[in-house]
Amino acid sequence: MSDNHSLDNVRSIINQETPQSSSDYPELLDSDEINSIVQTVSFYAAQSFSGPLPTPRLLKEYEETLPGLAERIVLIHEANESHRREMEAKNLDASYKFRTIEKRYGFSLSVIGIFVGLAAIALGVFFGSESVANTAYLAGGGMGTISLIGLVSVLLGSNKKKKKANEEHIDSSN
Repeated sequence: MSDNHSLDNVRSIINQETPQSSSDYPELLDSDEINSIVQTVSFYAAQSFSGPLPTPRLLKEYEETLPGLAERIVLIHEANESHRREMEAKNLDASYKFRTIEKRYGFSLSVIGIFVGLAAIALGVFFGSESVANTAYLAGGGMGTISLIGLVSVLLGSNKKKKKANEEHIDSSN
């Protein structure tokens, strides 16, 4: 029964009109009290930090709240940093291996293309008529030129990738 009674009280309080200004209830508060309440209510404080670890003061509060918590937080941070360094090292190693394979295959394919171009020219010269030889010169020269351009781009392009990867690594470590 008391639950119903308190529920009715809450409903009646909610249903009452709220005052529009302090002049509606002058006997309740004077202006100094109103100003004090407004100042108190409008004050708001915030604290934040950025970085991998909380501030030393906050770590101290954590330690006071739960002994050993600050040490656990530092250990978790150290483990994360160690893991991050391992992943970066693996990434650099894989990147180096990929660039090495890329250079080898690119070089091999370009050299094969140059030899196929030279072979096409040689076959045209030795075994063909004049029109076949001209076609062989064009085909062989084109294939050799494209392969030579591919060879140069593989060698120069991988150096650009290497420089870019090094710059990104330096930027990420800072």
